[in-house]
Amino acid sequence: MRNRIIFQTCIGFLFWLSSFLFMEVTTIERLLIFGIAVTVPLTFLLTETTDRYGKHSKVYSLAVRFYPFAAISAIISFFFPLGFISGLWTVPWLIWVTMVFLYGVQRLMARGLHYIEEVSIDIGLIYLLLGGVWLSIFRFGINVLDFGTVIISLTAIHFHFSSFVTPIFAGLLGRFYRRYIGISKQFKLMLVGIMVSSLGIAIGITISRVVEFFFVGMYAISLWGYTYYLVFGLYNVVKNKLAYILLSISSLTLIMTMLFASIYGFGRMISIDFVTIPQMVDYHGIANALIFVFLGVVGWLIAQPKMYFISYGIPFSNLNGERKIGSDFFQRHDYTSPQVYSGLVNRLEDFDQTDFNSNKVSPRIRHFYEQTIDYDLQSLTYWQKGFQRLSNVYKLISSRVEQINLPSHDEEDELTVRSEIIGIDDDRDGRDDVRAWVRTSKSTEKAVFVAAYSHHSFANNKYINISLPLPFGHMTGILRLVNGIDDRLELTSKARSKNKGDEGIYYVTKWFSIKLPISEHFTVWEEEDYLKANHEMWILGKKFLTIDYSIYSVSTE
Repeated sequence: MRNRIIFQTCIGFLFWLSSFLFMEVTTIERLLIFGIAVTVPLTFLLTETTDRYGKHSKVYSLAVRFYPFAAISAIISFFFPLGFISGLWTVPWLIWVTMVFLYGVQRLMARGLHYIEEVSIDIGLIYLLLGGVWLSIFRFGINVLDFGTVIISLTAIHFHFSSFVTPIFAGLLGRFYRRYIGISKQFKLMLVGIMVSSLGIAIGITISRVVEFFFVGMYAISLWGYTYYLVFGLYNVVKNKLAYILLSISSLTLIMTMLFASIYGFGRMISIDFVTIPQMVDYHGIANALIFVFLGVVGWLIAQPKMYFISYGIPFSNLNGERKIGSDFFQRHDYTSPQVYSGLVNRLEDFDQTDFNSNKVSPRIRHFYEQTIDYDLQSLTYWQKGFQRLSNVYKLISSRVEQINLPSHDEEDELTVRSEIIGIDDDRDGRDDVRAWVRTSKSTEKAVFVAAYSHHSFANNKYINISLPLPFGHMTGILRLVNGIDDRLELTSKARSKNKGDEGIYYVTKWFSIKLPISEHFTVWEEEDYLKANHEMWILGKKFLTIDYSIYSVSTE
């Protein structure tokens, strides 16, 4: 796809150069055409993301194929005067930027917020939708909030160039820093400033010139920070010196262009035209488009910074739930297999790795995980303050769905469950060695916990991969094993210190996956004649649930 986009862009660039001979358009319109034909597709190419199997997302592939039609249609709109016909030709472009928006959202949801440099790239992709919206408004000739044609066209340029490109450039710079230098708090502030201020400027133009000037100042400082980190940080990091030279020239342009922008914003705030709009277009707009953006995108294409960790391609189950799950979910849908399993794992030593040694785990805990069917569980559930009332609403839903069917805060009795281990068809599930652990309440006969257990490995790390069918999809917990004190076993979805792993809680459908802001941690230890376990859960960093388990061997009851 890379060669395809570059070829299309070369044709677009030649068209743009030749357009000076036959297109009667303003400087602003010519810059918009340059963006549509050249810089937007090249910048989009910089965000190309494949999963760990080398596959592109369906949205990205569709956007690449649809781009030529969208771009040609958008450019045709400039052959017509502002109005309905001109605006109609921009609709395919609006559809295309919506695809780009969905691609950015998809990247963000599937990965989560751990890598701020990747979030910055996502934000750039998301902002482009606003560029398409303002382009359509401009070409339809709609006067929004009495802005006038010039301001509307400049807003379209802002979201096709600065808002789209700068978060992506900053994110690519962040990839180098993450891998070779380290991302400091100041670097993170620079990234946040770039991500926030682009939208803040647009909001300021709408509601307040003071707000506009504040965000223009934030934007200028953040981009000067980008220049500093690039020029002084990448000299010994970027191997291709041509790429470094192009990127340095590109970023140094920001010193002048953002100074103009700051003076312009200050003048608007106090109602004095220190810099006029035509001057802004001639100096700020042209320099940004032709030097900062164009040279920058070429430089980044040569440098090709790689993602620190490929978060995409985690093997998720194919078995999605429906309105009711229940203890017979796998039998109802003929997901079972004749394979017989007795534990949640075949052998605990299969998960031995750099930071986990199964030999340090208590033999009785090992036996529980390898022969789970030989144990009964009793549990007490504690909802934390602030979630106690919500637990009653949650109970109404979970008891009907019969999945993760936990007692409410008002139910203080100990919950005793009946366990069953069922073999699951690997081909239908899509993972390896899949077995279901179904826990049913002995008192109500309703399912409490219905989950399909598997495992996977990536980048020398091994995980337990647990899928819980839910309405319209499933929730998957990716847990890593940790040696606790006194032969204890810990299982956690919390990321390692450098966030380089698959750990996490995900909601997965056949269309998309979302890394949820939820984490969980299990601790299992041995008492005199039984096992104890503690299960804690957090949402947005706040603990909301604790479950204490007592685990008894059936033979000792």
